[in-house]
Amino acid sequence: MPMRHAFIILAHNEWQILGKVLEYLNHEECDLFLNIDCKATDMPVINDLLDRNNRIKYCGHDRLHWGGYSILKTEIKVLNIAINNSNADYYHIISGQDYPIKPYESFLQFFDNNPGQSYFDCRIATFREIDRRLLYFLPYDYYQVRNPKRYCITNFLRGFQVKYQIKRPTSHFPDKIYLGSQWCSMTREACAFLLRYTKEHPGFLKRLNHTFASEEIYIHTVLLNYYDEDKICSENNLRFIRWREENGNRPANLGEEHFKFMLDKNHFFARKMVSPISTKLMEYIDYYLLEHFHEYESCFDYDNRIAESLVEIMKVLDISSVLVVGDNLIYLDALLGMEILANGICDNDQAFHLAQKMNIAEYCQVVDWTQPIYVEDDDKYDSLLFLNQLGGNNEILRYLGNLSELTSHYMFFIEENMKESLKDTLEKSIASFHLKSNSELSKMLLAEFDMIENLQVCVLIKY
Repeated sequence: MPMRHAFIILAHNEWQILGKVLEYLNHEECDLFLNIDCKATDMPVINDLLDRNNRIKYCGHDRLHWGGYSILKTEIKVLNIAINNSNADYYHIISGQDYPIKPYESFLQFFDNNPGQSYFDCRIATFREIDRRLLYFLPYDYYQVRNPKRYCITNFLRGFQVKYQIKRPTSHFPDKIYLGSQWCSMTREACAFLLRYTKEHPGFLKRLNHTFASEEIYIHTVLLNYYDEDKICSENNLRFIRWREENGNRPANLGEEHFKFMLDKNHFFARKMVSPISTKLMEYIDYYLLEHFHEYESCFDYDNRIAESLVEIMKVLDISSVLVVGDNLIYLDALLGMEILANGICDNDQAFHLAQKMNIAEYCQVVDWTQPIYVEDDDKYDSLLFLNQLGGNNEILRYLGNLSELTSHYMFFIEENMKESLKDTLEKSIASFHLKSNSELSKMLLAEFDMIENLQVCVLIKY
């Protein structure tokens, strides 16, 4: 039986996007708790959304201010409502501009396979961040700070306090202050602990009034100081957020140029979606990642941590040319940013079609590698790269002899969650080819991926 999930949704605009998200979550296993910023003006549209989805519990409309304590206060309020009205196993905080990027069944399966873990994206705050955010009186809830004319008020108040060394007390602060994204997924146990702590020790929460963006501090800090740290993943909140100034906002308003990031298997939602900038991107997500996911599933086995490590490996080994082989052509995108020759080949139209949407099709080609391949020595690549191409389907191994004609040196194989031994599997297949495994080089490469669990690496060299 799948776990039950409660969604705490804080929304203030983009009602059409919110409507699609609510439709995605309209399932028996989901309880929905919606809070609307009272500054929202499209109440007829909102009422229509509520009328069409009887699974939504409307939690009122509060006056929320960017950077203000009001956001954290509302968040805690809605969490209390949710835990008292839902027996969910998980509580997810999302905004009205988050968008699902995996099929609903994949979302359920992930949490069924990883019970008991809560997911955040946070780190220990620096002294400078604590000083700027928490040690001065900052009345963000009294006016729209993002209005340039009013932002000068905050600057004046901060400057006055700095000049006369007026700092607020820190007696209610825990040993460590954590800073990160407010969007997270908590177990019922973690959520109950948070709310119980808040009730029994209200001093820290109250002290965060008149500070900056306290919703990016409170929940992480309480749980990582007083709850079971082993039950918290603090490096991945399962959301893709582009923390750069792009498309007129930081974090970025996502556009179609960000589609490649949606393929990372460690993310289930993406933000921030804004019409009309995100319209094309959402069309791609709907078609490839939601409606036709199983047709393209083999192309989506992507992990950005692997991509970043690959870039470093190419530098260390002084690789001048690389060919990505198989469906995971998205890894090619990371390599194209280097000063090396990088291309990709696949054996099906789906992978190539997806490469077109990622704007890398000009570097890719559909190849029938079941047939002999002849390449002049000067045209061969330094290395071939096979990423998650063997799990459950070893057909490509039958044609390693053909594919090996494309390289003059290395064939790198990287597999996640492969039950069999990658090295043994390859060595059984290369006996008749001029290939052999290199254990020393394989171990060196594996060390570059030390943060990724259940990963196997094997390097074949030509002789």
